[in-house]
Amino acid sequence: MTHKDKLFSDNAKYAGKFVATPSFSDHSIISSASTIVETIERANKKGYENPVVVKIPKKGTKFLF
Repeated sequence: MTHKDKLFSDNAKYAGKFVATPSFSDHSIISSASTIVETIERANKKGYENPVVVKIPKKGTKFLF
């Protein structure tokens, strides 16, 4: 399923999931899944050989840098 959403426009929909985009400059969502492997496989099947994959945190997640 190809998403026309932008990466941060609907983060509640993708909370806790891995999301793939075509590149660092194009934030269109091309695939998403609960595992990074499945996310990459779905993007590859759509013709994206090197997608950028990020994990969208669940609401309330705290980060320590």
